[in-house]
Amino acid sequence: MFKIMLSELLPSIGDVWIKNMKLNYSNMAAIRKHVGYCPQANSYYDFLTVREHIEFILAIKNIEQNCCESLLELKMKRVNLKKYEDYEAVTLSGGNQRKLN
Repeated sequence: MFKIMLSELLPSIGDVWIKNMKLNYSNMAAIRKHVGYCPQANSYYDFLTVREHIEFILAIKNIEQNCCESLLELKMKRVNLKKYEDYEAVTLSGGNQRKLN
């Protein structure tokens, strides 16, 4: 069901409705505003620090380098990881590791 809600799979039968919107590829942006998903499997690199993980994600999303630092600081503060920015992911608690997903 989660893969359908994330538009990774199409339903084999029936429809999925979220907030009175039928789930389809054309309205995924609107639906994603109402759905949060945190996978239970951690997808982080043991040897990267918190800062390096977020820098990596921003690079993947093609965020311009000149606004990267302020966005990086904002993201670390928003998920309460600023004090761990120089810690390697493997040293964080399970909950803080999931924040890196």
